[in-house]
Amino acid sequence: MKIIMLGGGAMGSLLGSFLTSGDNDITLLCRSHEHANEINRKGLIIEALSKEKIYKIRTSVDPAPLGYADLIIVMVKTYDTLNAIKSVINNINPETIVLTLQNGIGNWEKIASVIGREKVLAGVTAQGATLIKPGRIRHGGAGPTHIGELNQKISKRLKKVVALFNSAGLKAYASDDIKKILWQKLVINVGINAITALTGILNGKIASVPEAAAISSAAVSEAVAVAEALGIKLEHGQGEKCLKVARATQNNRSSMGQDIDRHRKTEVDAINGEIVKSGNEMGIATPVNQALHQLIKIVESNF
Repeated sequence: MKIIMLGGGAMGSLLGSFLTSGDNDITLLCRSHEHANEINRKGLIIEALSKEKIYKIRTSVDPAPLGYADLIIVMVKTYDTLNAIKSVINNINPETIVLTLQNGIGNWEKIASVIGREKVLAGVTAQGATLIKPGRIRHGGAGPTHIGELNQKISKRLKKVVALFNSAGLKAYASDDIKKILWQKLVINVGINAITALTGILNGKIASVPEAAAISSAAVSEAVAVAEALGIKLEHGQGEKCLKVARATQNNRSSMGQDIDRHRKTEVDAINGEIVKSGNEMGIATPVNQALHQLIKIVESNF
């Protein structure tokens, strides 16, 4: 399968390294020339469990010469989604599948507004990755990937993409309710990302420091209340599930934390900010998420 990984950051690079297996023809489409050049020169280095492996993967900073793709996986930051999908419009033919595995809410809607709903699959992944330096990624935690059609059907193309991931060693599942799963992932991000970004801690501290766990649980509770008001019924125990994820990825630095560390704009608007926005629309108070959102924006104002 001919694949374009649209976004060569930590997660895009990690998933791309897995998908080099088999007969896949994959290109990592990077914004960073330095990252692309290092990969072209030395290969993509993935650290995992005190070991490292080098992957040979094609990189590019220009989509024009890549031609049509069978699959485009969108892994850019949420605020770059529209511009990114417009940049690969000439790489999309009638048979191309576009899959978003991004953080936050609203990405598939932005993609669909450009290319149409019929081309889009949406999903979430529990894989964790940290960009150590250009050309080097740390695999900080493994977890399942869930992918679904927007119409909730289990289609042939959905099964094909799920099989692709599984054959590459990425445990994946087809979902008939991907919107619910998107919200489940959002709830976890709400309870981890901004707290770790503001305090400089790794994910595991969310569960081991009582004060961090308390803020996390309060933010998650607000998110669950907003989801239910929108008609999305989540299972009980989302707060504990969030802490479980924090423990499982204890040595990982959240993506928002990595952005703050590098003085880059974060995805807080699509995470905690989305809870505040939807809460306001539904008449639900979200003071903890509002505080986290505003604090991140204050930090960003210094960049």
